[in-house]
Amino acid sequence: MRSKGHGARRAHLPSQAVRIRVTPGRASASVNPLGSQWASSWRVHPGYRRHPSGETDVGLIFLARPFAPSPRFFRLWAPSLAELEWLRSRRLVHISGYPADKPTGTQWEHSERLDRVAQRQLFYSADTCPGHSGAPVWVQRRYSEPPQVIAVHTAGPQPHASGAWGCRPGVPMAPAGLFNRGVRLTPDLRQNIDAGFGARVCHIGLTGYRLFLRCCNLIDATARKKTTIR
Repeated sequence: MRSKGHGARRAHLPSQAVRIRVTPGRASASVNPLGSQWASSWRVHPGYRRHPSGETDVGLIFLARPFAPSPRFFRLWAPSLAELEWLRSRRLVHISGYPADKPTGTQWEHSERLDRVAQRQLFYSADTCPGHSGAPVWVQRRYSEPPQVIAVHTAGPQPHASGAWGCRPGVPMAPAGLFNRGVRLTPDLRQNIDAGFGARVCHIGLTGYRLFLRCCNLIDATARKKTTIR
């Protein structure tokens, strides 16, 4: 399961979450169509572990068994700069996740143009709030094709509780010139994900709004911090 790195390891803190519960396709506070299970282990990007950065804020969550029935998956795509510029002019980027300002357990999706492309990050104005971290940023190259994930949403401007902008209905999420952002899926990051950041991975794909991994050989998590991430 692909997520943001700061969910599994807190920046500026020496420890990790002690346990993570995975609930794919959650539809409300009480509707969990595929059930849930505790993660077997998890890893953050090696670069984020050494020096937390928005460019490496990616983590993987490993499951001991697949969910049944098996959920459908989004595929991963690491587009080139030229392909990203084509997408920026002709397609919308989508984000789907569980924002904290909406009813518990409800999934919300929004789409907008890709605003800016950097070497390891993408910037966009699609609406997000705290709670969206770890959500897929996905596109459809052709409208007849299934979605493909091109980034992992990680952050946005710090929302104001009051004023002209913030994370609440009726106002812009961010002031002009500031954008939400995610870690861009590059060929080298895709290679690291396929390798499970060092674990041996048998299957990879995205369902709901997270990326699940079925693994042949799990690496023990070095968990210390008394925090539960759902």
